[in-house]
Amino acid sequence: RRRHTRYWRDWSSDVCSSDLIGSLAFQVNKNISSLTLPNSVTYIGDGAFAQWNALTNLTLGNGLKSIGEFSFYNNLITSLSIPKNLESIGRGAFWDLPNLTQFQVDPESKFFSADNQGVLYDKKREVLIQAPYAKETVVIPSTVKFIEEYAFINPYGRVAKSLPSLVIPSTVAV
Repeated sequence: RRRHTRYWRDWSSDVCSSDLIGSLAFQVNKNISSLTLPNSVTYIGDGAFAQWNALTNLTLGNGLKSIGEFSFYNNLITSLSIPKNLESIGRGAFWDLPNLTQFQVDPESKFFSADNQGVLYDKKREVLIQAPYAKETVVIPSTVKFIEEYAFINPYGRVAKSLPSLVIPSTVAV
């Protein structure tokens, strides 16, 4: 159940061009700590930048419209800004980012928002997409009706590393 996903494109793993980065295109990199994607990139495929063990700084271009599943899985990113033109975020795109403290969303975004805790939601804040793993406390607002897969769990089945408690409002469907 992925209500915030607008469309999904299937690209083979070896496809890259000036506007798209194919699935698994740059998976596993242990040396690059900073990545800036140009405004010309509109699509990032599944797992494209997964397991970049040194990546701490990531800048997404304003032309980006879709991020595939597990695209940035297992990185060291500390903060992430969602550009205004982004329409789709795949399941687990920001899964297992142990140092992530906050999401920021361009105020002009039509599809996403973040609260003052740095938690990522759909625009109406009915779907909680991802909570930063490095947060100590997360209060889920009563507007939330659905929590995405992997919103709080890392790949080893552990809840975000320092989250001592979580209150889920009755508005969330179980």
